[in-house]
Amino acid sequence: MSYFDDATHRILSQAAHASRRWEFGVIGLALLIILGSHLWIGLRTDFIPCTLDCGETYEAYIGARNLDRFGWRYAGGLQDYSASPDLATHPTLYVHNPNLGMHYLLLLFKLGIRDIHAQAAWLTLPFLAGLAYLYFAVKAVTRDGLLAALCLLSAASLYLLVELWGFQAVRVWSWLITWGATYHLVQWSRGRNSASQ
Repeated sequence: MSYFDDATHRILSQAAHASRRWEFGVIGLALLIILGSHLWIGLRTDFIPCTLDCGETYEAYIGARNLDRFGWRYAGGLQDYSASPDLATHPTLYVHNPNLGMHYLLLLFKLGIRDIHAQAAWLTLPFLAGLAYLYFAVKAVTRDGLLAALCLLSAASLYLLVELWGFQAVRVWSWLITWGATYHLVQWSRGRNSASQ
């Protein structure tokens, strides 16, 4: 190995180490912003802020409560958004699209978490998972951890399009579904390509 090869290797190694430090620093800053703003908004609004749209969370809660009360079979697992205790008013079905948030809240009902505000706080899990997948998907596609961390930081700074969606029982799944699918598709594609070579 020549002097230039050794020097180039040292420089690239130092640059990669510095890039990893920056990557972890940016991730830390993004997490502080995400968790800080999420807690600040959540604690001030009892985890149901109506700045963007809180109706979806209430509708998902009512649908989950009805599924919990009447069982899966009476409406075929579809969203019944009738709030009446009178059985004659059920089901009042909403069939435009499946409500993943309702099924998640139903799971929380089954786990004994019955209060709407406590359930809304549990929406933090899919929200954070979606943002983690954003980071992992961008890193998998670009193979650049610092770029992925900067994308996460950018998302952390978006109040309306990111942070408030973390409280909506229907919209909270958008990040998880989009970036989770992207990440796993990239991993599957790379595994498939390496197996065929």
